[in-house]
Amino acid sequence: MRQLNEKALNQVTDTSESIIKTDFHMACSIQVVSTGLTGAVKLMFSNDEQASTPTNFSDISGATASVSGAGVFSIPKTEICYNFIKVVFTKSGGAGSVTANYHSYGF
Repeated sequence: MRQLNEKALNQVTDTSESIIKTDFHMACSIQVVSTGLTGAVKLMFSNDEQASTPTNFSDISGATASVSGAGVFSIPKTEICYNFIKVVFTKSGGAGSVTANYHSYGF
């Protein structure tokens, strides 16, 4: 069993996104740490060809979390079977930064 731990978003201060190639991933979770920003974080997927830069993304149903200020928020374990995952943070207010830690496992 392989695991991947990655800072998908590292101390971002505005709306931001990060794309992760998911060759062997079967499930993932996201932990978001906010120092004061508010907004929402969500997971999206793409099944664009492996060799291409993905451009077509769709939301993963239920894979969202509201960020309501300073604190720790999460998207619980989500089963995935996609070529790419995109972690998206959309800022709605506040000050500070957001870090999103991505964890997955697979073969």
